[in-house]
Amino acid sequence: MDTGKVHGIGIGIPGSSTRDEHRSLAGGPFGRRPFDLRFYPWYFRGKIWHPHARDNDANAAVFGEEWYGKGLGVQNAIYLYSGSGCGFMINGQIYRGATGCAARMAFRPQNGGSARNGARVVQVGRVEPGPGIARTAQAAQKEDPQSKIFSLAKGKESRVTVLTVAKAAEAGDALANRLLKEAGLRLGRKAAFLVNLFNPDVIVVGGGIEAAGAAFLDGVREAVKQMAIPEATDKLRVIPSALGENGVSLGAAAFVAQNYFVSV
Repeated sequence: MDTGKVHGIGIGIPGSSTRDEHRSLAGGPFGRRPFDLRFYPWYFRGKIWHPHARDNDANAAVFGEEWYGKGLGVQNAIYLYSGSGCGFMINGQIYRGATGCAARMAFRPQNGGSARNGARVVQVGRVEPGPGIARTAQAAQKEDPQSKIFSLAKGKESRVTVLTVAKAAEAGDALANRLLKEAGLRLGRKAAFLVNLFNPDVIVVGGGIEAAGAAFLDGVREAVKQMAIPEATDKLRVIPSALGENGVSLGAAAFVAQNYFVSV
């Protein structure tokens, strides 16, 4: 690598990133022990001298959609993962909150259960794109063993992924379409809360879950329309990410580019 061409390194963190230079924590919102990422800048600086930019992965993703995607063309947008993270762009700027850790849509349980299980209640899935959809499909095999989902997976439950379900839905499989619609409705309920709270121009569904396709996105739109106030949904668009799983890395690079051009 020609280090002379490196102007900086961007890091998208799957967890909370605070304004404190020495505190960046990754991991689940409550159920996993946070992982301190503060050594990363020093590690990279030991290899290549450079400035660095780091942020929450969803913040990076929404910024990437604006810089490297098709351009959102709006001032107010929400980037929505299937998990507990969101990215907010308000008045054309990424919103990070008072300490930099805004937009964590997970809640401590009130029913005496574990925090980890409680956190799962409010999300479609985490870690891989749409694991909630895959798990639901695997559990539904007894309901409809002839579904195209399982023929595409060659009868192996472990091979069922969100992409498998999406392909089956495209082929007209009734079970696949129902599962995707239900998952979209679940995510849409979370989206409706955010729509009422922030009144965005657009919601971008990404992080890989957009690969679930039309049935899933229709479910998101339906739930938002049903549950959010009409004044907030009249002109609202719910769209799939243009960058898909590359959104976070491109957005992190965009943060570096922004800082570089501002300083030139």
